Amino acid sequence: MPPNGAKLGVPQKRNEKFEIRKLLTNLAGRWLIVEDLRGEMTRITDDFMREMISKTKNYCIVILKAGPNRNVPGVEKIIWEHGRRNFALRADGMLPIVCPIADGSNISGVGIFNANVDEVKKIMDEDPGVKEGVFVYEIHACRSFPGDCLPK
Repeated sequence: MPPNGAKLGVPQKRNEKFEIRKLLTNLAGRWLIVEDLRGEMTRITDDFMREMISKTKNYCIVILKAGPNRNVPGVEKIIWEHGRRNFALRADGMLPIVCPIADGSNISGVGIFNANVDEVKKIMDEDPGVKEGVFVYEIHACRSFPGDCLPK
């Protein structure tokens, strides 16, 4: 239960100024209260940062780029099968974040893999689009917060 009966996201009037009171809970169940003046970014304490950083996990980011065969006849079928494979990897928890990019640039997509660099290289080398030269890729090891997701 939040301390002092505070409610999440409810503006509190104080000294003729409105403040938005936000409550964040860490994984140990303690409440950290951070006040945010309207229009300002939430202030995060050093203790909160240290605790959250200690809970990060290794992941890999793949940047998918157009390959030399990106515009060959019949490429749509290869891209469709690439997408089917991504859905399977997502369903298996291996590729929780998939972001196709269709902005006219050379970048075709970005994905975050729940695997190490060697595993991701094996996965990507078997991708139908990569095998056919429709895509090339870069892999970058990274760290992030388990359980993060895209907002609905």
